[in-house]
Amino acid sequence: MLTFGCSGTLGDTYLQVLKLKTYGDVPIQLYHYTVHEYWHLLIRKIYSLLPNVSVEFINYRDTKYPVLTSDLRYGKVDFYPNFKIDLSCDFVGDYVVIQAHSGKDVGYNCKELSIEYIQSIVDLFNIHCVLIGTKEKYKDIKRCTNLIGIPFMNVFDIVSTSQFFIAPEGLFSFVALSNKVKSVIFYTDQEAMDSHIIGTPWEEDCVLVKDKVIEINKLREILLL
Repeated sequence: MLTFGCSGTLGDTYLQVLKLKTYGDVPIQLYHYTVHEYWHLLIRKIYSLLPNVSVEFINYRDTKYPVLTSDLRYGKVDFYPNFKIDLSCDFVGDYVVIQAHSGKDVGYNCKELSIEYIQSIVDLFNIHCVLIGTKEKYKDIKRCTNLIGIPFMNVFDIVSTSQFFIAPEGLFSFVALSNKVKSVIFYTDQEAMDSHIIGTPWEEDCVLVKDKVIEINKLREILLL
């Protein structure tokens, strides 16, 4: 059995799963540190993508074991893992997914698109738009399939089979890129982009925007609409 120490929240967990995937079917024990206990259940669900991995949550950084990080510049990574997640959320034809927000609810890592901006993005497209997220304030956005509040694991399936993905940087931007979905990703932290996307095979499938918005006609040009 292999044993690792790891840490972080949802996006970090998925990136660590891509590293763990390279070890094949060997049993793996993880000791995962995070101060955000309310995310334990979702972190466990992400690790469940690998049935050979067991996770135990700890409230301190354990230095007894090799550390597995979410920095993709180091170690082996399965960038295109082809996880089989079929939760009967299929849509007919091409569609674009727009994620309203990512990160923590408040603070520096809170990344949200405004209601007005999301509506302007939806209005760009002649193909089916699907909106994902958890915050009720986005429930009234029109001209799209509004899936605000849909169960967490169903979103994996929806994102991985979309034609375009537009969102703030976070877990589902990594899911999109690991399924070769063309993406526009809004970010605020350059170091996060350097360690997660730039210089990786994912870079060719995404446009990175260093802000929470981009002028809508520029977005039209990026998407070739």
